Amino acid sequence: MKTTLSAAALAASFVVSLTYSQAGLAQRSMATLTQTGTNNSAGIEQETALRTQAVITQTGNDNIAGGAMLEGGIVQRESRGAATITQDGNRNLAGVLQQRTGTHATATVNQAGDDNLVLISQVSNFSPAVEALQTGTRNAAYINQSNVDNLVRTRQTGTDNIITVDQNGAAYGGPFITQDGIGNVANLTQYSDAFTGGITMSQTGMRNNATVVRSSSTFGEGTSIVQNGIDNQATLTSNGGRNPSSIIQNGDANTASVTKSLNYNGSTIMQTGNLNAATIVQSGVALSGLQPANVATIIQAGDGFVASVAQAGSGNLGTIYQH
Repeated sequence: MKTTLSAAALAASFVVSLTYSQAGLAQRSMATLTQTGTNNSAGIEQETALRTQAVITQTGNDNIAGGAMLEGGIVQRESRGAATITQDGNRNLAGVLQQRTGTHATATVNQAGDDNLVLISQVSNFSPAVEALQTGTRNAAYINQSNVDNLVRTRQTGTDNIITVDQNGAAYGGPFITQDGIGNVANLTQYSDAFTGGITMSQTGMRNNATVVRSSSTFGEGTSIVQNGIDNQATLTSNGGRNPSSIIQNGDANTASVTKSLNYNGSTIMQTGNLNAATIVQSGVALSGLQPANVATIIQAGDGFVASVAQAGSGNLGTIYQH
């Protein structure tokens, strides 16, 4: 009987030990690095990271994801989540920093081409996410997320395009930015922006420039900029909630600017042609949640038109149509 009890106790002890061992393994981080080609460099650092995954795959020559000084690479500190860098081409550089991030934090970098650059920083975030895809030559994307809970998606095809995203205190409805062409620049700054509609920025052509600054928005509406052509400029600044905005430009050397503050202001600029200029400035608060504060629309079809709308107060509606 004693022998039977000892065997049973030993079996139970083995099961308990195995269970705790498997649980311990589940807490550990995973890192995978695969290199095919010549002179590729990669580095992964995981410090006090639980259930964290890091994967780097390099195909081609002279790609860098890390290196001797850990410039770039994947660095995960006090974090949970996953980071993936895939480089297919030559002389691409990528880096991901995840520090004090939550379980659902993700960062995905995919570079196909030559001399492309992606740098991602995710700090003090619950579930930030980034998907950066670049196909072409000398494209660059700089993405910074702090106290963020949303998804940033960037897509660049062509040459010498640049995307910069700086988020601090943003949640839900993350931005989607695409550029196709040569020398296009897109800048997004977003802070204290919670429960907001998504931001979309799309540029096709050469040397187009788009800037969006959005802050202090709660339950906000969507913001979008679309530019097709050469040397178009668009700037959209919004401080306040539920301020839907849209800028669409097709042609060359058009300029558009929207500045708004407080809440419930809506604006639209649509320009087709060349050398057109449009400006909207709004400031106001809706008298009730059912009625917008101010609404402004500028539509221009042709060349060389200039239009501006300025609204202050509540309940104003302004439209300019030139063709």
